Amino acid sequence: MGEAVPRYNMTILVIDDSETDRIVLQEIFKDKYHVHLCESAEEGLAYLQYSGSKVRLILVDNMMEGMSGLEFLRYCRHDSALAAIPKVMITANDTQEDQIEAFREGAYDYITKPFVQEIIAARVGHIMEISRRSSVFDSVELEYTKKSELDASTSLLNKMSFKSLVVRILESLPDDKEALMVLDIDNFKEINDRYGHLTGDAVINCVAGEMVGVFRKTDILGRFGGDEFVVLMTRLPNVEVAKRKAVELMKNITLSCSKLLNVSVSVSIGLSHSERGDTVETLFGRADQALYEAKNNGKSQVVVYGERVPPIVDDDKPIVLVCGEDPQLYPAIALAFGEGAAFASITSYKELASAFEHYRERIRVICMDTAKKVMEDSDEFYRYILEQGGGERVPILAVCREGNMEQLREAMQLRVKDVLTLPPQMEVIQRRLSRALINAAATSGEMRQTAPQLQGESK
Repeated sequence: MGEAVPRYNMTILVIDDSETDRIVLQEIFKDKYHVHLCESAEEGLAYLQYSGSKVRLILVDNMMEGMSGLEFLRYCRHDSALAAIPKVMITANDTQEDQIEAFREGAYDYITKPFVQEIIAARVGHIMEISRRSSVFDSVELEYTKKSELDASTSLLNKMSFKSLVVRILESLPDDKEALMVLDIDNFKEINDRYGHLTGDAVINCVAGEMVGVFRKTDILGRFGGDEFVVLMTRLPNVEVAKRKAVELMKNITLSCSKLLNVSVSVSIGLSHSERGDTVETLFGRADQALYEAKNNGKSQVVVYGERVPPIVDDDKPIVLVCGEDPQLYPAIALAFGEGAAFASITSYKELASAFEHYRERIRVICMDTAKKVMEDSDEFYRYILEQGGGERVPILAVCREGNMEQLREAMQLRVKDVLTLPPQMEVIQRRLSRALINAAATSGEMRQTAPQLQGESK
């Protein structure tokens, strides 16, 4: 068998001449990290020579034949590459003098034998979290030093390097809150046509300069080419911070371009907050949709994905009922699909009955969150949908959490026509909902044509 696949691409190096202790430590961490085992300090140094960049923590036993743990620490302390890797001393001797000497030689922490799994897991977990975060953001700073990774005009990250860093952050920090902004200069072609390309280039650099001034060093800034810019805000304390920064940036760009270039410039910004399980594609898809809405609603504004949903008005658009309590579900589906339909958010049986009372003939599709079953009125809710033609006249699209087999089994009991998984993917929503609406419209037309015939036969 091959080695275990590392989680978050993080390796723990265990150096211990006791086979039993090596196996114990491997069992503790094998499901969470990649664990590499060495039975001597010399073997550990040889491994570090070729694979040191992968190692995020070293657990080293003090009492070993040949080079001791303290001698290993001393060697690493004088090697700049190895000195940066956190090290934990393992020993059966926990005297104060030994601990002081280990810390003096560069140990980050100290664990004793016999092992207590809970203590080791807690201490190592803490160190790995710090190592994981620092390694990710050290690599961010490193990317900004490579000219090949930068946009030649603005010195921001280019498209490829920006996306690569976003992938790394999403994979390495899955529980952190990030926000992605996509920024577009309004009417940029007209600026070029009216003032010339030199002024257009100056506007581009003005925007880039204001971005650098507004955002933090841990935020990732990029230019995708033309007049499109991107920002990934990391380590967000709350969701409001990103919107405030976006508004600040928008105002600063307008003031700066007016003052320095005597040109009236505005920008539109689409913003999306990260969700667990996000990929680069899903995060960018939501931010792009928010930008599209900002551009189509007057420009010069910040739109956060999910904050605005087209209301139902008196027209002939088909209506889609989005049934569920997840606050992200309704805007995700409505904004992804666009203006080809109207949408209603349904979170209770009362709202469902009201929607059918007012819009019965226009309701074409029901998007049903299978997590709805946890509600007190869920049985009545489901029964009403089926009585109103759900599954026959009005097709049901079940919404399930990715990988949740229980929800998928419940969906199959609802006579569903299709399944959407969360987190939602914009292109999947557009494709499947379009197909359901087309089929529903065809079924509705057939029913209207059939009804007079049935009335004549009954006479």
